[in-house]
Amino acid sequence: MYAYILLTHSKTLPAQLVRLWTGDAYSHAAISLDSPMTAYSFGRKGKLNFLNGGFIEEQFATMDQETQISILRLPITQKAYYRARILLAYFQDYGYCYHYNFKGIIGIMLHHRIGRRNAYFCSQFVSTLLEKSGAYFFSKPACFIKPCDFLELNEAEILYSGTLAQYLSSNADLDGSAAAAQWA
Repeated sequence: MYAYILLTHSKTLPAQLVRLWTGDAYSHAAISLDSPMTAYSFGRKGKLNFLNGGFIEEQFATMDQETQISILRLPITQKAYYRARILLAYFQDYGYCYHYNFKGIIGIMLHHRIGRRNAYFCSQFVSTLLEKSGAYFFSKPACFIKPCDFLELNEAEILYSGTLAQYLSSNADLDGSAAAAQWA
């Protein structure tokens, strides 16, 4: 069984600001348990207002085709898989109770833990889900994990790196059915 970690960098203002600050290749992280075609994270809820953030479901079909992506596949135990599935179902049901952790972003910039109840930023959410499910344990707290830190997981296999357009064209269908089938 696997968890799929989707790393992205788009041309949006928030993504450009994150890259400016970190200098990293990727500015966003999301997670999926079935295929990377649909993933979950914390980010903007709408395209026009990046301050309106929270738990989101992301689909390749709605992303800018020039977005840079990396898809990582992390082997996890069956027990961790089912725990992660339960946690994701909880967030799907109660995502409206959670918010984007802007204070946490400031904390990571200052190398100082700044907690906020019921709030996550993208990589904090992905790492927390992996830890709470027992799938993977990080050497630093989730509040300090950046998207590019997932590239350092020795257990994770990089399945793809490039543009979303190249990925979708190599898998020949925009609805993701053929691409999703390859992850099964």
